[in-house]
Amino acid sequence: MSIDDQPTSGRPSTSRTAEVVGEIEDVRGKQPTLWRGGDWWIHHHVAQFLAKNGMTLLPHPPYSPDLAPCDFSLFPRLKKQLKGRRFADVEEVTDKAQQVLKGIISLEFADTFIKRETWLECCINADGDYFEGDGGVLF
Repeated sequence: MSIDDQPTSGRPSTSRTAEVVGEIEDVRGKQPTLWRGGDWWIHHHVAQFLAKNGMTLLPHPPYSPDLAPCDFSLFPRLKKQLKGRRFADVEEVTDKAQQVLKGIISLEFADTFIKRETWLECCINADGDYFEGDGGVLF
């Protein structure tokens, strides 16, 4: 049995059958300290530890697909190697992609982060409105 939503048409909703509710209560009963106030207990203690030891907790920035690290090194490299080629099947594409990616030496990954830093600065300077191809100079 699963505690996942029951299959229904339309948008997903929480399943509240007696069986599922009972199973969740069983799980919660095994370690009640993890469920205090609806938060996981460990998160509270980690935050206390960080504060006590003078560590600064940086907020996680919102995800932006325009700033994904793979866009600066891996995808351009793959595109360059695969562009204009015809493949017999998905397996052949996968094999060639793996060959290209395995050929990257670790020092080349540093370039990825340098390019990403430049991209982030462009995005910050444009108040988050920077997009490739909008006439701005990236590199």
